[in-house]
Amino acid sequence: MSELTDIIKQDKLALVGLTILILIILIATFAPFIALYDPDEVIIGEEGIVFKLENSYWRLHSLISEYRLNDITFLHGKAFAVGRDGGIYLLGGDSWKCIYKVDDAELNAISITEDFGIAVGTNGTVLEYKGTSWRHIKLPTNADLYDVTIIGSSQALIVGAGETLFLFDDGRWINLSKQLQANYDFYAVSSEDNLVIIVGSSGLIARYEVGKVVKEPALTNQDLFGIAIYQGSAVAVGNGVILKYAEGKWTLLRGGIVDIFYDVSFTKDGIALIVGHNGVVLSLKDNVIKELNIERRLHLTAVAAEGTVALAVGTRPYVKALLPPSWRHLLGTDHIGRDIFSQAIYGSRVSLFVAFVAAIIVTGVGTLVGLIAGYKRGMTDDFLMRIVDIMYSIPFEPFAIILAMLFFPSIWTLIAAITLLTWRTTARIIRSQVLSLSQRPFVKSAKVAGASDARIMFVHILPNALPLVLLDLTITIAWAILAEAALSFLGVGPPGEHSWGLILNRARVSGAWRIAWWWILAPGIFIMLTASSIFLISRALEVIVNPRLRGR
Repeated sequence: MSELTDIIKQDKLALVGLTILILIILIATFAPFIALYDPDEVIIGEEGIVFKLENSYWRLHSLISEYRLNDITFLHGKAFAVGRDGGIYLLGGDSWKCIYKVDDAELNAISITEDFGIAVGTNGTVLEYKGTSWRHIKLPTNADLYDVTIIGSSQALIVGAGETLFLFDDGRWINLSKQLQANYDFYAVSSEDNLVIIVGSSGLIARYEVGKVVKEPALTNQDLFGIAIYQGSAVAVGNGVILKYAEGKWTLLRGGIVDIFYDVSFTKDGIALIVGHNGVVLSLKDNVIKELNIERRLHLTAVAAEGTVALAVGTRPYVKALLPPSWRHLLGTDHIGRDIFSQAIYGSRVSLFVAFVAAIIVTGVGTLVGLIAGYKRGMTDDFLMRIVDIMYSIPFEPFAIILAMLFFPSIWTLIAAITLLTWRTTARIIRSQVLSLSQRPFVKSAKVAGASDARIMFVHILPNALPLVLLDLTITIAWAILAEAALSFLGVGPPGEHSWGLILNRARVSGAWRIAWWWILAPGIFIMLTASSIFLISRALEVIVNPRLRGR
């Protein structure tokens, strides 16, 4: 072992090869920690979209950001929107601009007046607007916050998950959630003059009245996600339900889970606009519900109206298919939006496992056959070598394909296809070495001493043949890497797994390999580096087998 270590240290190329191989083995070992995504995850992107109501028809107005928009509100003709990227956006003319952004939270709601505003989001994020700028303020909880409404000139009511219900009063926080004495998530809140209504999970409806919260009788057990108030009346929407409040009484207008409604807003004419999942847009007037036309059936999360203008925001999801390499996807994505870098990292596990297991089996079987044939000679040698000759007459790839057709393609089918035909070369190499070693004096001395054939083969001959066995093992590992890639590329590889050859196979089958160069680049580089590193190591091991090469 010390001799082997010294030889590799002296050979710089072998040292480079060993370093590369160790790095690839470490990548395979720690693949779950290195991969940026699950290799089977179809990565969905989203874009923050805005729809505008024009003559009873909703048209796509603009794309604001790369992420979902969660809320929108108006202030004297100006529209403000917040989204998943933590940005606050202002509509100026026909274009939007980001006026403030937080990097560590998602903003869910915004409420603003001329001199005072509040935006809330995940992890207890609260932003306060005073006069000209936004600033963070600390909320005594880390719960996700879902909605906010401004009461008066300097008060705001904030609601969120896990019984989060706070009144913000000129810098002071007042916890109101315990007044309901029940475990609710509060999803939305709205206010107008002296009427403040809160809705939440399990059909919760409550009114805020100067420092106290009063629960209303529930008309449904479905979650309520949105609430809007107009001239003393109100509309609440949620999981397939629409409720109306008028003259002090709540009425169920629609029940049953057909659509999911997320938000509602009133126009100047008292028409309630309701938006929801899958591009649902409804109008409610005098208890009559109508469905409005929309240009595209996209996911809508919030709606706001002022004067004659009505805007709805949401997201347009899309599959991140065939994206070129970027900081988010180092080696791009495939045709169904899976991260190729993560696939290549996980693929190193399958490729190395198949290569090492197959190489060990091939070396073991070939060494045993070569050892017996070279020592026994005669009819035994002729019989074993004729088997080797027959194996050489069988073409490798067709044999592997037929084997996969007879048995279900799997990792072990792949290993069997490689080992059943590959041991033949090892057997011939070891046989030639044993033929020479069996004529050495120490073998004849062992025979004279009465040693058995098994002892002579495994105690006296095999240790002297080990350098050649080790050299053959390293070369077989490199060849098995290439064989696995070739067979997987042909479709013999295990379905549902990820290996470098299977990645190349999917690129070929999809037909996208002609345009998505990055798809074949990643596994190609891994295959080349692994095989080359092993060949560089084997180059140094040749010195052990042939000492005359030491002078190179």
